[in-house]
Order: sequence, then structure tokens, then C-alpha cells
Amino acid sequence: MSPTDAGTGVQGSGYASRRARRRRRTPCRCGKARDPFVRRYHRVGSFRYQNLSATSSNQPEPQPFTIVVSPPLAVVTWLAPRPTIELSRDAFARLLEHREFRPSFGVVSDWRRATAATDPSFDRDFLAALEKLRAEGRLCGRWATVVPASASMIDLYRAGRMVEILGRPAGIQYEVFVSYDEAVAWVGDVSAGAR
Repeated sequence: MSPTDAGTGVQGSGYASRRARRRRRTPCRCGKARDPFVRRYHRVGSFRYQNLSATSSNQPEPQPFTIVVSPPLAVVTWLAPRPTIELSRDAFARLLEHREFRPSFGVVSDWRRATAATDPSFDRDFLAALEKLRAEGRLCGRWATVVPASASMIDLYRAGRMVEILGRPAGIQYEVFVSYDEAVAWVGDVSAGAR
């Protein structure tokens, strides 16, 4: 009588028994199977699993802004489409933690990539954050915001002008521009008075 097939519990031929033993020895997704075809299949399968995990979890999330500090100037370039007070507070924290940044440095905040207007309360919240940092002595230099020159983004310019007007009595040196070069020149010219 033929031996029992260990994989199925059914009596069969010797060939069936060898096939069952091979199947029993084949590990799942380990790439160490003795059969070359199975080994190659497992390698391809594990490679696909690795690629899926890499694309889903290993890629860094895009940052809403970048910070470049070149004394005596810091440039915050915004990649987010809409200015929010939460992103601004995050930018303040990251800027102050930068090892090359000093409180006396000027800051250019580049919002030219923005495609949506701010919240109605953004200007007052932003001004309150600037006043707090100035009172603590952590941000004393000039701050210039560059907004898009398109007519559809006029609300961003109005919000910047509101911060500019309300901040003057508190001694905050803030201005809004539509030209990046003019903003850099104004921030860098610390000896001149306000425009």
C-alpha cells in the first residue's frame, strides 16, 4: 500500500508524497524555498510588498513651508495654498529653533504660491503672535510678507495691510509687498525708516 500523503491525509503515489513534503517545507514569503520557481515567486512577492510599504509609509509628507537663514536675513517660502494662523505659529516655532537665526534678523515671508484667501481673523491673530514674540524679545527685526500680484488674491494684500496698520502703534516693523526684490531690500535696509 502506498504511503499516506502527509499534506492531504489521503493515500497516494510516491510522487504525491514528495510533492506534499515539498509543499510542507516551503516557507511563506521567506524566499528560502528549495524549488527555484517557488523561490523566485516568493522573492518577487516580497519585493512587491516592500515597494508597497515604501510608497505608503516611508515617503516623507510634504512640508507646508521651507526656511532658509542667511544672516542677517531669513526667508520663509510657503508651499501651502492657503495661509492659516496654525501654519504661521508652526513657522514661528521652527524659525526660532533654527540654530543660525537671531532675534534681530529680518524675515521675508513668501506667500506668492498662495491660491486661497485667509480667514477673516487671520490678520488679528497673526498680529497678536508678532506682538507676543516682540514683547518676549525673540523676534525684533523687520518682517515683510510677499503676496501674489494677481487681482484674485487681493484679500491677502488687504490682510497684510491690516497687520501693517495695526502693528505700527506697537512698534512692529511689518510691511506687505507684491515684489520679492522690494521686500528683501526693505528688510535688509535696517538703517532706513519705514516707507
